[in-house]
Amino acid sequence: MSTTIGPAPTAGGVLDAIERRAWRIRMPTRRLIVVLASMTAGVVIVASLTAAWVAARNNATIHDARVQGLGVASATTQFRTSLAAADAEASGSLIAGGIDVPAPEKDYAAHLDDAARALSAAALAGTADDRRDLRELSSGLVEYTALVEEARANSRQGFPVGATYMARAHRLAADELVPTANHLRREGEQRVARAAASVSGPFGVLAVVLLVAAAAAVVVASAVIAGRTHRMLHPALVAAAVFAVVSTLVMAYGITRQFTQLRDAATNEVDTYFETNDISYALAQLRVTELSAVAARGSGAPLYEQFHEESATLDDLVSGNRNLAGKVDAYVAGEAAVEEADMAGDNREAARRALGDPSASGAASATGYNDAATSVEGYVDVAGDALADRIEGAEGASINPFVPLALGALAAGLAAAGILYRGRRYR
Repeated sequence: MSTTIGPAPTAGGVLDAIERRAWRIRMPTRRLIVVLASMTAGVVIVASLTAAWVAARNNATIHDARVQGLGVASATTQFRTSLAAADAEASGSLIAGGIDVPAPEKDYAAHLDDAARALSAAALAGTADDRRDLRELSSGLVEYTALVEEARANSRQGFPVGATYMARAHRLAADELVPTANHLRREGEQRVARAAASVSGPFGVLAVVLLVAAAAAVVVASAVIAGRTHRMLHPALVAAAVFAVVSTLVMAYGITRQFTQLRDAATNEVDTYFETNDISYALAQLRVTELSAVAARGSGAPLYEQFHEESATLDDLVSGNRNLAGKVDAYVAGEAAVEEADMAGDNREAARRALGDPSASGAASATGYNDAATSVEGYVDVAGDALADRIEGAEGASINPFVPLALGALAAGLAAAGILYRGRRYR
């Protein structure tokens, strides 16, 4: 047997093979040319229109995810955090009578204003499904403010009833406003998750499949025409195939990038943002518990025990951040000095230590709390900026619907022109 390798097929041999297959189509050449031109252009146009519709749909989905999803989630999270900080500052008024209290970086009014701004942002971003919860938060914030003002007015005059009003305000915030804000936050998170699934869902797959089919249709039509006319591919048909492939790649890349950006925003950045806000909220709640224990004027042992339980929970939240963990430890150490004075029967000294009065004989927990709160707020700002950048990245990955439409129109026009030109002698 000879082992000599035969020559590679010539271009003519390949064309002959294509020609034999092309002539198996039982249709007059002139009619076949018209049918191929119409069908190829039709498939490309349908695929392009579908891709343009999917691109526009995905762009709208990402916009809604940014506004109605992350917008609502982040605004209600900020509302909860600011409300807790305001609650912590307001609780100090119960024990502040006659004490030289250093001015904090942000006082009760500033935190309350932040909460009101966050609520306004949530209302602007929310959907019709959010209206009930938003109304409850709005009316609840008004009621909370009224209770705190009543508490502060009575405390300034030395009336013990101020503690009752403050306790009611705290219960309103903890039992009604915070759970409602958490519900809206979860709704926002779910909208982002649904948007990510929608972008990479069946419609996106359909658009890519149709574009692949359109590119394949151009290639098949080119081969059939080459076989019937015994001529190599027309440049217009080659260009049409290139435009069809480019359109497919643009859509596939755009959809993949949109999904990736949304997925990362819905997991990494969102998780980090919410975790830092959870730390801020837990820290403010810890401060409220401490001040409430001091306000109990010698009867705060159960509240001090609650403080220790809450501080253990906060330790778990900050365990991955040495800087925050150190500041929380410093605050807890300051609280220990407050508790020591109170349990020794010197409630006045405990109040001075809790509020940072310069005349206090021991460590001031107010200093530790303010340092920790300032540090946490910085981390919240950084996490919020990272989240905003990720969402901008998702919107930046949006595909202009005109792109697949224009590429498709070019591909369809060139395909039809190339087919009809090759078959002009059969007209």
